[in-house]
Amino acid sequence: TASIQPTSYWLIWSLLVGLCPVVISNSQLLKSPNTGEKELTKEAYLATLDPEIKKAYEHVEFDSPEQIDKAFADILALQNKKSWNETYTRIKSKIVTKTKKKINESVTLNIYSQKSSKSRPGLYWIHPGGFFFGDTDYEDFMMQRIAEELDFVVVSVNYRLWPAKYPEIFEDCYAGLRYVWDNAEKLSINKSQLAIGGASAGGGLAACCALRARDEKNDKEDKNPIEINFQWLIQPMLDDRTNLPSTVKLGLSPGWPSEANRLAWKHYLGGNYSKEHHPYAVAFRAEDLKGLPKTFIGVGSAEIFRDENIIFAQRLLDANVVVELNVYPGVTHGVDNYRIDNPFDKVAEEVREVNLNALKRAFRQ
Repeated sequence: TASIQPTSYWLIWSLLVGLCPVVISNSQLLKSPNTGEKELTKEAYLATLDPEIKKAYEHVEFDSPEQIDKAFADILALQNKKSWNETYTRIKSKIVTKTKKKINESVTLNIYSQKSSKSRPGLYWIHPGGFFFGDTDYEDFMMQRIAEELDFVVVSVNYRLWPAKYPEIFEDCYAGLRYVWDNAEKLSINKSQLAIGGASAGGGLAACCALRARDEKNDKEDKNPIEINFQWLIQPMLDDRTNLPSTVKLGLSPGWPSEANRLAWKHYLGGNYSKEHHPYAVAFRAEDLKGLPKTFIGVGSAEIFRDENIIFAQRLLDANVVVELNVYPGVTHGVDNYRIDNPFDKVAEEVREVNLNALKRAFRQ
């Protein structure tokens, strides 16, 4: 959910909030109760932030979407006034090539790799954007870095966005994963070293794809089941209910506030928003997490997804899944997606390094 200019979230939020009344689900397939927490004051919230991030938000009135919108605009203005696409979607690596592959009417893949035929690890990546925004080209910066520094073949999926919803969005993502698995040899991907990853909404979709791949692997009738060996979940959007303590206390946190989260889930789930959901729609709703691949989860301590990520990691551990959980201290949602001459540059790079090191270790010989 941090895959586009942050101002756009508040623009869409402003347009939608009056049109789409939010109904919070009362179903409790897995308990995630509102425990009576109250939203933090601006001063209390700022005290939780990394000093770099705090400095950028000290002038923001957190009860005003317009003020937060202005704060993000100020941050973007510091980035040399370059356009978003100019700054971030240009491949700069001399050893990584980028190709596009359209696999059906709604799904296009970006493939990043070094010029080599040797078999190597693969990453299937699902971009963030709250089911509303984003595309694969935006993340050229990070995808080429993974291909160059870690020597992975990276495949990023362009899937349908709003007004598409579940199951269309999920099916697009799974179709891309199926293509990667079926064509692993052509892509020079070692099938025993296939990772799936995503950020924010993309992280939630990646977790749902991993659940389906596990189920199909257990289905004896599937003759070519996908075998994922690692989940790389960056600040994943996992629970539609938006009622854990962090979503209340940190509800107005910059990057992705609770109201935006409710609206995103409402549109993704459509008429089923207030009902219990299939785990392929909402990963947090899955009752059985056994048999999932080893997993890395990274989340900021000052964002609304903090508690659902921590609980999901604990549930994976309880299911005997190997898990690494990293809670970035004082970090808001999507900080690692800011690049080049911005107030978050130092902490953003620190977060990226933590994430990349986890991916590097995943297939260490």
